[in-house]
Amino acid sequence: MNLLIVMVTLPDTIRNTTAMKITEATKELIKYGSILAGNTAGAALAISNEDPLIQISGTAIGGILPEILNDFARRFLSTREKIKVAAVIHFATEGIVKNINSGKQTNNDFLNMIEEGKRTSAEELYEGILIKAKNEFQEKKIKHVGAIFANCIFTKDVTPEDVNHLLSAVERLTYRKLRIIALYGKKEHIFPERNIMKDPYIWYDNISFSLSTRAVLQDIFELGNFGIIDFQRLHVTDHLSLTPERFQLTDLGEQYFELMGLDEISPQEMEPEIDAIEYKAYYGKNIYGQINCGLPNE
Repeated sequence: MNLLIVMVTLPDTIRNTTAMKITEATKELIKYGSILAGNTAGAALAISNEDPLIQISGTAIGGILPEILNDFARRFLSTREKIKVAAVIHFATEGIVKNINSGKQTNNDFLNMIEEGKRTSAEELYEGILIKAKNEFQEKKIKHVGAIFANCIFTKDVTPEDVNHLLSAVERLTYRKLRIIALYGKKEHIFPERNIMKDPYIWYDNISFSLSTRAVLQDIFELGNFGIIDFQRLHVTDHLSLTPERFQLTDLGEQYFELMGLDEISPQEMEPEIDAIEYKAYYGKNIYGQINCGLPNE
């Protein structure tokens, strides 16, 4: 299994020349990542065969990764756990390099934040994403666990408590809920092309749902109760009273969308959620003789 090598060139003033070398065990662990991340996703991982240092943006990031990776490589991990841990390494590193290439500046206040006798916040965060990935059974979420690390270290005013909240949130939310957040994050591009429900479902006497459709609606309802989707002050008491076209992300939802990298979820992958909230011809007319907030004879 080949690992594509890309070196990140940094000014001498910020390069970490004393970074710990990664071990052979760590390099072997990293190779597992292409099983989930794909052969090209590892391209961002900057490892030199001649000088095996992880060389990523700045002294703080470049210095913390090898020590933690070496420690993880020494732990007993099942084959599947190795695949998941290596995948999150790939995704996080790919995100870091993408942010560097976009000209983003690191949040050095966060990277250097340390309590006496303890590790930096960035070190705790990096180990946290490795642990989350190791324990994650919905493997498609691992990409977004990695994005939390890659994005938070480039985001101003993010605190360790904020990051812990994000890690807890991504653990709590199912991958379908993440797709729904992504859908509302891209609402302006997707909704105009589809006949999304404007009426409450309860207005339709002939309505019926598959289990998957009802589950999507229940997830939207729960995301509203979590403060992630904004119901726009509409009276929503259960999933049947939802009016999906009228909703949008809250400020918290927008932060989830950005920091979890949910923009990476494609419209094609969100198709089951889009289909679930579209008006269907068999719904017929609502109790007011209208079709999805249209005229009576539409």
